[in-house]
Order: sequence, then structure tokens, then C-alpha cells
Amino acid sequence: MKKSEIADDTLRAKVKKLQVSGFPPLFVSVEKAQEQLNPDQTATFQEFYQGVLNHQKLENNGEASEADLLALRSLAQKAVMAKLLGIQIVRDVALNFGAIPDPKYNWKYFTDPLGNGEILCWTCGSQILCKNVIDSIHFKNMRAPGAGGGEVRGRSVPYCPKCDPKPQGGIVYE
Repeated sequence: MKKSEIADDTLRAKVKKLQVSGFPPLFVSVEKAQEQLNPDQTATFQEFYQGVLNHQKLENNGEASEADLLALRSLAQKAVMAKLLGIQIVRDVALNFGAIPDPKYNWKYFTDPLGNGEILCWTCGSQILCKNVIDSIHFKNMRAPGAGGGEVRGRSVPYCPKCDPKPQGGIVYE
């Protein structure tokens, strides 16, 4: 997936702001949200919601196509731009269909919109790899540097093979 297919510059700027501020608080319900939306937001939400319903119908009939998945992703991106991330269904679809990068991956990666569960890089579109690394656990309260009980811990670290350095284990002080 090419950078331009992932998101345009306007959406990327919106995501940079989200990285700093985080998601807006969620509305209690869709009904409460709709009471506070302006007419443009209401129209965008209605278009988005109709897209979700159409997708669910196609999916239930086993007829969801790549075009359908990408269309729903596009509607989610439009809803993000309309500042509708305070509505739970918009947030869920935006994350699950790769309209925006996932904060649980430090806003760097997103879910493949084609529904195969892969995680892709928000910068370049490459498939994210995962590497198991080993950390050496050391005592932070000991005077001797590097003192520890010999304990090591493994962890899996996701990374983009094009944009990120290959992960390595390290020293963890506890």
C-alpha cells in the first residue's frame, strides 16, 4: 500500500494532533452525540452509519468485497475529519478498518483495511514484523552497576522493516 493510499496530508495532520491530545472523550450514546453535532457532522455521520449498515449486510451475505472494505475505510476517514471520534462506532470502525493508526502501537501502525488482520506501517504501508527480544533484569538499588539475579525476560516487539531499526533486547532496571 502506497503512502497516498493510506491517508492524505490533511488526515495525517489530524492524526498528529491526536497523537498529542489523544482521543476526545466518548459520548454516552449515539443519540447524545447527535444532539451536539452541527449539520455537516450530522450528514457525515448519517453517511458513515449507512455505510456501516451496508457493509454488515454484505458481510452477512458473504458478499463483502475489497471495494466495500475500502469504501467503509474511506467513510471512517471522512468521519474522523469531521471530528466524530467521540462516537464509539466511529472510533471502532476507524481503528478496525485502518482509517487511522492505532494508539496501542504508538500511532505508528494501522490495521489492514482489507480485513486480513495484518498490521501495516502508517508511514510506508509495509507489513509490520514482530521480533522476540530478551532483556536482562538488573537491580536499580544495588551499588554495583549491572548487578542482578541473572533473570531475563522475553518480549515481542513490533517494527516496520523499512522505517524502524530492528529491535534488540537491553537492560531493564527494577
